Amino acid sequence: MGDLWNDIKHALHMFIKSPGFTVAAVSALALGIGANTAIFTVVNAVLLKPLEYPDADRLVAVLQTTPRGNSEVTSIPKFHEYQKQTSIFKDVAAYDFGGPGFNVTGERPEQVHGIHVTEAYFRVFGAPVMLGRAFTQQEDLPNGGKVVMLSYGFWLRKFGGNPSVIGSALPLGNEPYTIVGVLGKDFHTDPPVDIWLPFQFAPVSTNHGHFFLTAAMLKPGVTMEQANAQMKLAGTEYHRQYPDSNPQLSFAVQPLRDSIVGDVRQLLLVLLGAVGMVLLIACANVANLLLVRATGRKREFAIRAALGASRARIMRQLLTESVLLAVTGGAAGLALGFAGVRALLAASPPGLRALAKRERRSVWTGVCWDSLWACQC
Repeated sequence: MGDLWNDIKHALHMFIKSPGFTVAAVSALALGIGANTAIFTVVNAVLLKPLEYPDADRLVAVLQTTPRGNSEVTSIPKFHEYQKQTSIFKDVAAYDFGGPGFNVTGERPEQVHGIHVTEAYFRVFGAPVMLGRAFTQQEDLPNGGKVVMLSYGFWLRKFGGNPSVIGSALPLGNEPYTIVGVLGKDFHTDPPVDIWLPFQFAPVSTNHGHFFLTAAMLKPGVTMEQANAQMKLAGTEYHRQYPDSNPQLSFAVQPLRDSIVGDVRQLLLVLLGAVGMVLLIACANVANLLLVRATGRKREFAIRAALGASRARIMRQLLTESVLLAVTGGAAGLALGFAGVRALLAASPPGLRALAKRERRSVWTGVCWDSLWACQC
């Protein structure tokens, strides 16, 4: 242990004597490790890890397809056609992203973010109901009543975590909405949602306005190919009901993750390859710096050998210096990694932010592995 401490003190002394070498080596490692960690953190969350929903592999986005491209925004009649596909879908849910906000009136007025959903939304996304219940099918029909569900954060902020809030009224725009449930704290959306309101679509609505999205849960055993074949038949049936609709339009499904990621997948993979090369170049540069520095220390090594130092002892000293460089570069890379993740999240679409935010904690893990790799230089 004493020899190790002496090696560390000698390494620090040598680094202080060669500030140019130290700054260059640490900067190269920090840049390579920080960039690599930030990109891999996002890639890991967006492309590799499953969505944080129960049975996420069966979650799909329902699309409209035309020769000109695909669209996820849909209308009420099309949504009702999706609901009829009970041979492939366990549940189908509609949801929007809300407008400018809802005004909570009363003694402490505030503006909150709310979205409209159908009653199947909470089953499709596996939203845990902590208090009360979710919407019923009757409440999701016209004149089904003014009801609302609260997020865990809003419940704590507005009602102080009072469990007897179920059944009380929440004034929205001076109209009382009955609180029927509170969702668990582990259910998150991006952007964050404070309240959920039922859409209350009319079963015979002919409103062809496109203003919401649709997600569905495939039945167990149903493949993506089977689902798309059935959705193509559903498109034919839709044209039969609405002859004036676009004859080139059809329906399809794709994994919800692919819908969130979109065209960003290719960009992320290119960035991952690029930063991987940056890390390799950084390691090569540091290795070259260490070799050049070792060449200039031949006299020091000769004197130490003459005084009785073994070859293994000298190699241990050099390894100690390499490890200290890697640890210092890793620490600096940690800071750059966090900053890089924040910058990537700020420039990402909301869906990607929801996926990647949960992975900020993995930045430290990534830096540790990168540092270990850099030590081998």
